Amino acid sequence: MDIIASALSNIGMRKGDSLHIMFPTVSAWDPSLMMSAACKVLGYGSSTCSDTDIAMQMKVMREAGSTHIIGLPSFIYRVTALMGKETDLKTLGIKKIISTSEPLSESVRKTLEEAWGCKVLDVWGMTEMGLACAVECDEQDGLHTDEANILFEVIDPETGKHVPAGQEGELVVSGLNSQGTVLLRYRTNDLVSMQDPPCDCGMSFNKKLNKPHGRIDMQSKVGMGYKVYPLLFDEVLFKENDVVEYQLKITKENYRDVLTFEVETPAPSHELEERIISLVSSVREVSDGIAEDLIERPRVRFVDVGLMEYSAKAKKIVDLRENYD
Repeated sequence: MDIIASALSNIGMRKGDSLHIMFPTVSAWDPSLMMSAACKVLGYGSSTCSDTDIAMQMKVMREAGSTHIIGLPSFIYRVTALMGKETDLKTLGIKKIISTSEPLSESVRKTLEEAWGCKVLDVWGMTEMGLACAVECDEQDGLHTDEANILFEVIDPETGKHVPAGQEGELVVSGLNSQGTVLLRYRTNDLVSMQDPPCDCGMSFNKKLNKPHGRIDMQSKVGMGYKVYPLLFDEVLFKENDVVEYQLKITKENYRDVLTFEVETPAPSHELEERIISLVSSVREVSDGIAEDLIERPRVRFVDVGLMEYSAKAKKIVDLRENYD
């Protein structure tokens, strides 16, 4: 509770503000309850909506007079893409959007900031450690760690050895003030790198996590063993305003990897298809595989809005190849 309260204060929430907690498809998810309780302790208002219906989310937000939003970036982006065309989201007076539970791509951040007229800050956390363990400041250059409560380490996931600052590895955390269940050197599966202080915001002692790239268990290999993960494709696909959501399915034909992108969009067209193919082909791991004749030209299949079921834990990359490591 204290960790969440500290994070919300550091983000800039004050008495009189109200947090809209936007975690869809989970009606009684513990993080929502923890956030609501933290807001109550601090004297902030809060509202929680687990409905995947976009109009319901907007209704609850308006009625609560929300000033801040916290939720999954993929769902906040979905709300923005579908409601932004009929509503000027800037008129809602949102001061900050807090992205959590998924990697935040810079293209999604840019779209959200332009649509809502406020900064989008990233938060890393896990329920077992207090939910909001590292928080981005307004400089948006890494997430300040809560080293008073948590010990952060970055290791090589294969050898278990520490890696130097700036080198990517697996994040390992230990609770320093936990009660009940105590986690020591807990391997998170998250891929991050660490940077030393100071920060331009004035913080001179806490280390920062560079933006998490994703999870080890969400990676897949294509071509000559190149690792791909959702954030790579988020960065390019969400530059297209007509892309609401996507899922990549990987198969194999004629000894080559086939990347088929199922794209949810309100405006399917041949031109959009070609732009999407161009965007995903610009990802180095894909372009190198194509050049080496190990990956086919990417394919696109459009899905009408609403037909691609939204789930908070849905896999964005589905590997359908048999016996492939």
